[in-house]
Amino acid sequence: MSFDIKSAFQHYKNTVFAVETDLHFWESILNIAIEKYKSQPQADLFNAIFTAYNIDETSADGNLEDFKGYISVTSTDLESKKMIFLSWVRNLTTLKLYNALEVFIFQAIWLKYYPHLKNPALNKKSIDALTREIRKYLVDNGLSTDSKNNRYIIEFLTSKSPQFSNFFEQKMRTDLDTSWYSFFDLLSILRNIIAHQGTIVSLDSKNEILSKAKDVFQRHFKLTQDLNKTLNLEPIGDRYGNFILFINDLALNSIKFIFEERNFGFLESN
Repeated sequence: MSFDIKSAFQHYKNTVFAVETDLHFWESILNIAIEKYKSQPQADLFNAIFTAYNIDETSADGNLEDFKGYISVTSTDLESKKMIFLSWVRNLTTLKLYNALEVFIFQAIWLKYYPHLKNPALNKKSIDALTREIRKYLVDNGLSTDSKNNRYIIEFLTSKSPQFSNFFEQKMRTDLDTSWYSFFDLLSILRNIIAHQGTIVSLDSKNEILSKAKDVFQRHFKLTQDLNKTLNLEPIGDRYGNFILFINDLALNSIKFIFEERNFGFLESN
């Protein structure tokens, strides 16, 4: 069976839908479990210490050593621990969704404009071949090859497709000032913060976020200080589902305009 845009969509949908439903499922299970513990007397549920092996430089032998301080979780800590756990799970969800979006867009470019190449999702050699073709097109047409936040991909698509260009210039919603282009930038910034900065938001990153997509960001995320007084990215739990919906809107409409379609019917299986 040949790989087409319907196949690419199925891969995207399977990834996003599985992550989204897993998130909702485990959140509901945690809520049920915590409610059961609340009805019981306070209990010491978990204890842990930080350890590492002190390894000799000339052999694999070493002594296990612990360090001062430990973590103890009681039944009264469960609600706050749940919030912390779900926060980093949602951050990892953003990372996974961005990767799924990136693969989907690359596959759409491959199928639409460079079908003689191999599927870019197969291996690094295949994606490198596709990105070389994209960059060659940009250079040949005097366009920017800026790779920050994958901007060169958007530069390529806006040049190739007037429909895509018009879509990316639109505001995401009538009550928002952020355009789809700025939302894509926001996703790329968040991806970098989560993957490379451990969810720590520098002052430069904060300023960049607020300059590009302040309303969308503040609707779905907040910045909290940790014990080191650094700012950390924290998704707002009851609003994060809407953020996933925005990502899906971006993904499916981008592909629709790349393929010059009017609705999503072309993505449906016969």
